[in-house]
Amino acid sequence: MQRSLFIITGASRGFGKSIALALADSPLVTAQPSDVVITARSVADLNDTKLAVEATFNEADVSTRHQLAIHTCAVDFLSANLDTVCDFIVSRTVPHPPSAYGAVHLFNNAGSLGKLARIRDQSLADVRHAIEINVTAPMLLTAAFLRRFGSESQKTVLVNVSSLAAIQPFDSWGVYSAGKAARDMLHRVIAIEEASIETEETLPGFNATRSSGSAARTSSDNSQPNNNGSGGGGGSSPGGISITSGGAASPGPASASAEESAPKSGRVRVLNYAPGPMDTDMQARIRSEMPDIPLRQVYVSMHREGRLVDPNDSAKVLISLLESDEYENGAHVDFFDVQEFQSASHVGK
Repeated sequence: MQRSLFIITGASRGFGKSIALALADSPLVTAQPSDVVITARSVADLNDTKLAVEATFNEADVSTRHQLAIHTCAVDFLSANLDTVCDFIVSRTVPHPPSAYGAVHLFNNAGSLGKLARIRDQSLADVRHAIEINVTAPMLLTAAFLRRFGSESQKTVLVNVSSLAAIQPFDSWGVYSAGKAARDMLHRVIAIEEASIETEETLPGFNATRSSGSAARTSSDNSQPNNNGSGGGGGSSPGGISITSGGAASPGPASASAEESAPKSGRVRVLNYAPGPMDTDMQARIRSEMPDIPLRQVYVSMHREGRLVDPNDSAKVLISLLESDEYENGAHVDFFDVQEFQSASHVGK
């Protein structure tokens, strides 16, 4: 029986730890032998997560429970040798060769708030620190992951832990939002790239130069998020293709067949998941470190009134999405969107 692999960054606490716990009693893990690699800077906190995940796995109410091996990897994504760090995670920490796995998953969760201040108050050091962790590190790790596993025939799943801030502007969140928006676009592009690679691999006598002209064919995306942050699809691009907030091509007025011609990957699945405003240490930092602006008071009120999202609840929603595999490839999906859909689907039942 082939194994499954899960790599979760920033798994020592907060949402990363919740993802690991939600996986522990999910069929994604229990239905076959699995390896879970968890990364963070703190060895002690990683060991705490490992023990909690093992306990959850052993208590899972499942008919069949296969072996689960949890591997901890203490790394610093601010390392000067970041490319080496990323290669180490996917090559040295993963205990089996790519051929041993039927499905591989990467959760790009690790991130930093950086300095919550208006752009005029940001320094080079402030920006560089945030971009290194929020953009450069997941970009290099994902590249290393795809190099290691992308040539195999197994199912590959990439999950970017996104934010409403990736698609909607917030006062004093400029650097953080720019990083989250970049990560969203990175994962949307990967969904297109990997689908194109699959298509190219089926072409007789394929030569890499055949696709060199594709770089010149760009599309414009002028869509703006709607009031609930789900991202309205108001933009359009040449060829009559409307671009939705999730980056999925859908038929526009000029082309009824655009959706059929849009590349869709059957092997590499990509999801940008916004977990909502969660009750975590990061949220506590937001309430204490943001400038004294109206948005700060919004979060203070949400915390006081118990309206912040439990990270364990949000992680369960994410894992349920992955279990169902019913999401547009490369889409940006928000926790509240899923909740609204689930509520609507139960009306009248």
